[in-house]
Amino acid sequence: MRQKSNMIKWLSCLCICLLSVQCSNRKQHIVPEQPAEKAIISLKVPQAGIWQPLGPFGSPEPMARKGEMSPHGAGRFMCVDVHPDRPGEILAGHATSGIFKTVDNGRTWEQKLKFDFSTGIFNIKRFKKNPSHLMVCSALDIGNSRQYGYGLIESFDNGETWVRNSLQFEPEEYKLAQCRDVAIIDSKKEKRILCISDKAVYLSEDAAVSWKKVYETGLIIKSIIVNPVDDRSIFICGNGVLYSHDGGLSWKDISADVCSAYGKQPGGFGRFDVAFSQKTRNHFYLVAEESSVILLRGSTDSIGKFRIVNRNAAMLNATRLAMCTLNDRKTGKETLFVGTTRLFASSDEGLHFRQASNPEKGQADLAHDDINCLRAFGSAIYMATDGGVDVSKDAGQTWTSLTNGSVNLNASLIFGFDRSEQGLMMGGTQDNGILILRNGKWYCSDMYGDGGRAVAINDSTGFAVGYAQANYFTRNAGKSFEYSHAGSERSGHDFRMAYHKKSRTFFLANQHLYKKKEGKYFEILTSGLDAGRKIKAFWVNPENENEIWFCRDEPTWGKELKNKLYYTDNGGRIWLDYTYRLPVLSWRSITDIFINGNGVVAVTLEAFDKNGTEPNKVYFSLDGGLTFVNQSAGLPNVPANTIIYANREWICGTNNGVYVFRNNVWEKMGAGFPATIVTELKYFEDTGMLYASTFGRGMWGMLISNNPDH
Repeated sequence: MRQKSNMIKWLSCLCICLLSVQCSNRKQHIVPEQPAEKAIISLKVPQAGIWQPLGPFGSPEPMARKGEMSPHGAGRFMCVDVHPDRPGEILAGHATSGIFKTVDNGRTWEQKLKFDFSTGIFNIKRFKKNPSHLMVCSALDIGNSRQYGYGLIESFDNGETWVRNSLQFEPEEYKLAQCRDVAIIDSKKEKRILCISDKAVYLSEDAAVSWKKVYETGLIIKSIIVNPVDDRSIFICGNGVLYSHDGGLSWKDISADVCSAYGKQPGGFGRFDVAFSQKTRNHFYLVAEESSVILLRGSTDSIGKFRIVNRNAAMLNATRLAMCTLNDRKTGKETLFVGTTRLFASSDEGLHFRQASNPEKGQADLAHDDINCLRAFGSAIYMATDGGVDVSKDAGQTWTSLTNGSVNLNASLIFGFDRSEQGLMMGGTQDNGILILRNGKWYCSDMYGDGGRAVAINDSTGFAVGYAQANYFTRNAGKSFEYSHAGSERSGHDFRMAYHKKSRTFFLANQHLYKKKEGKYFEILTSGLDAGRKIKAFWVNPENENEIWFCRDEPTWGKELKNKLYYTDNGGRIWLDYTYRLPVLSWRSITDIFINGNGVVAVTLEAFDKNGTEPNKVYFSLDGGLTFVNQSAGLPNVPANTIIYANREWICGTNNGVYVFRNNVWEKMGAGFPATIVTELKYFEDTGMLYASTFGRGMWGMLISNNPDH
């Protein structure tokens, strides 16, 4: 395959011949997503060129027994809003897939924010004078990957249609601003609006028509909290605390005052948030999360003075924090809620807390872990978590999910998947375990936590899966799993795996690359190479297991080009470092690699492009990796995540859908696919089906083969 050639002049022309095969024109039209209840999910979609959702719709039936940790959930939701006059009408912001709306209290949901780009929603604000006027903060929240946002998005018809506000961000390399929170700080006229990115504060004085930047900070800021009785008094919290006494015109960093109250110095990896008391005027609670959780109390009448109310290490989780207060109008009793990994409640002003959510199946307070948002509406409290949206009407004693059983949601965050010869499909989800599509129905394994990628092994009911940053095998279609991991590395939930059918060999990549024969131990293939960063992707020749490429997530930042792209043709005895053959890697990392039957090497890049430069998403090599040509025309300015060669065409999955390479240009592939993050693509020649897993919209399938037998 490694044919040396100096005929670079005809490289681009040859790319057209080898890489692009024009398919016959297909009549394309968008079809609506089908609720799961109307039909058994089939892995074969009969209509070519039309993407169909395969689910899971809502939460699959958990396999956990009563009292066990249950991996139920419908995907990561970041925020929630309830219509003030219609309690059954609810908006929920998803981490990667926009806004979902229900008008029947969660029985059915519909996606409402449908832009040409994929975006998550971090917060929702509704105007009181005109409840049909809504503003949402856009930003993708995709775990350890690079995160970015597009600014404020508005609706003037109660969430039915949406437009971009004048406060806009465009993702660029090393400038990935997120729109984190928005607040209406002029409660009477509703003209003064405050909005924050992760590093700056913006103020509008004309109801969000125009904006000015009023403050920049070195902190990472996440939330705005306005005093309900004095909208001149405002906190902004993140890994520090800012305060304004004049309605957002000027700001003071009070992080040092907060930290000194409990004997710490600012500047760590702590997380702070504030909730105002509804019972005592100008009083507020402040939670600091560092090595433990500290609850402080203060008053805007004397900013800078705090007293410790409680230290509670049981609430530890420095990556998440949400707070709110809820008042019982009959008794006047105030309940303080603090959400971290789980929800905690106090009815005595923070002196004592009880756990108010539990992931164990069969419990009255069953709710998913990882609290992203808490909102009180009337006497009810709503909670957005990594598993969906829940509501409690008894101060957190019992919870009801509004998303687990709903149809047409299809909002699971899937890292990767595979399909067996018998049609069994398995994939790993963020925080919702391992999903299994068996006999037309979705199930969830009994393993609680983060699932990863999956690969079918020789047994038609056997799979290897990533779970909790380790590898497991199942021989019985996911009914039970056995641990069998290579090395001691913990390198993320979505580490790559492959099964080489011809040699019956399993390959696994974390910090190193390993292979495993049936009944044998794992054998390391990269022991002589630097393992400072994890392996992002690899490819094994299906005809020869000794020919391997792999790509390492290794930032070079302009230094010597090395340690990112490797090749061997002798099973790893000698590795050739090809990084210098692709100079664009000086500032970027490869996300996937694939070599087709013609020997063309294709790589995708996790890159945003600076203004005025050529896109850098996909590169091809026709000479075994000695030279590469940029072939990115037509792809959006977002990361390209995965690439395959299927049915004589190159197909690429990006952070904004699926693209196919035709006539030397990438174009959207098929009809009906949502604007969302594609994590993995796989084609199965026996059925002619192309499948795509997404990080936010579940599984999708499309018939692409021209073979009439398919």
